[in-house]
Amino acid sequence: MRIVLLELLVLFAARAAEWTVEELEQIFQEEGTDKQARDPGHAYVHAYAMMLGPWRSEVRNILEVGIGSVDRASEANMRFWWFAMRNYHHVKPEEKSYQPGASLRSWRRYFPNARVIGLDIDPKAVARAKVTKGVEAFVANTSAPESLERLQLPQMDVIVDDGDHRWFAQQETLLALWPLLKPNGYYFMEDANWTAIHHGDAPTSPAARQLLRSAGAFVIHSDAFGRAAKKRDFAAAHAEAANIVCLMKPSR
Repeated sequence: MRIVLLELLVLFAARAAEWTVEELEQIFQEEGTDKQARDPGHAYVHAYAMMLGPWRSEVRNILEVGIGSVDRASEANMRFWWFAMRNYHHVKPEEKSYQPGASLRSWRRYFPNARVIGLDIDPKAVARAKVTKGVEAFVANTSAPESLERLQLPQMDVIVDDGDHRWFAQQETLLALWPLLKPNGYYFMEDANWTAIHHGDAPTSPAARQLLRSAGAFVIHSDAFGRAAKKRDFAAAHAEAANIVCLMKPSR
């Protein structure tokens, strides 16, 4: 038992040396994604570094929904962030302003052995993202399973939903993509208003409710000290905080 415990401690120490929040934050800032902690970013970097940092070399496939359209005609577009990156004083003239596919480029840099795939309903955003070497992007609507079937996507280690942030759409995406997630894989749902969900202001489908319960869904958000905190009490997670819902697929 002592030998096993020692081996686990050595393994944890080795993995901890492979990642830091600062490293991922630097990538997020350089690529211009709103996952960064720098204002007006969402500070999701803390959650992703904590959950994925120790396993970054083992991730083989990662999928993100929502490449980040800047077309004002597209729902859930990124025009606010595009303007913010251009106008906030902390963004230096030589720094990259927001461009579609910023998160995909970040994942490409962070996961050295991963296939990085992005989905979006906006063909223009998909075309912009595909310019980056090592990034694949496809036009798809995750609320329509038939548009996913034709893509023949591989099993995923990580899935990130950063698309349409309305709760009904997040539920549809979760149910559509869950079969693609490998056992022990992570599913992240960004910008989830758990306060509204908990108090019944946003209806939850029975299928999604059962999945969230069986997968042990929890909320991760950054506290006042910049540390990522897990909360299983969804009512304690405030809507104005940088909330990510995380699910881990059971191994069986």
